[in-house]
Amino acid sequence: MRVDVLGGEPMRYPSWKELFEGLSRRHLVSITTNLSISMADLRDITDKISPERIHFAASYHPQFAKWEDFVEKVGFLKSRGYAPHVLVVAWPPLLGDLPRWSEAFKKMDVPFTTSVFQGKHEGREYPDSYTNEEKALLGLTIPVAEEQRYRLERESTRGKLCGAGHVYANIKANGDVYRCGQDCLGGAKPFGNIFDANFGLHDSPEPCPYRHCSCGEFAFLWEDWSRKKGRRELAVADSLRRGAAREAGRG
Repeated sequence: MRVDVLGGEPMRYPSWKELFEGLSRRHLVSITTNLSISMADLRDITDKISPERIHFAASYHPQFAKWEDFVEKVGFLKSRGYAPHVLVVAWPPLLGDLPRWSEAFKKMDVPFTTSVFQGKHEGREYPDSYTNEEKALLGLTIPVAEEQRYRLERESTRGKLCGAGHVYANIKANGDVYRCGQDCLGGAKPFGNIFDANFGLHDSPEPCPYRHCSCGEFAFLWEDWSRKKGRRELAVADSLRRGAAREAGRG
């Protein structure tokens, strides 16, 4: 499987190195991290897990990170053969800096994307309060059409068949499993626990009960997923094969 680990900072979990090294033996691991760990720790984890088994989504927070340190760590990952990408939450005060940051990472040949800000700023609700000019700017750094369609333009997902809970699940640290992040944030009960020997995912996709999908699971809307499913499975299988070959070579 592909295991995405995020929220808050995964590399502050107890025994995080052992956790990710163990997960990567059987699965592909993607970590959303602010890269606040030391360079020594970053070097250590990349010594232990090959690029075929782990991906770093580097989340830049200029209020809490020095630009030079962040760029150095992204460059280090790229130099070690990983394929990091950088993401920034498009909080309104940061919009003016997006073109400069985008250009800097473009020169490094590192993908740069923005995540739509969802919340209140100066009494205004976002993303509804983005101007047309701001939406156009964000459109340049949101390469996924579904992200623009459902998160920026706020197209409704209610009633659409979704594979969340069927090919995907949101799992908490205690093992509770939710169909999606929206279920978790909205107070819905988990539909099982990963430590239960009888746990299983839903047998088929089910209709989305929400008007808006705020957590990104619109990626599993069945009308789009079924079209992309084959390519995604092939990509995962190919990565697993390459990882196994590298490990065999090390042995």
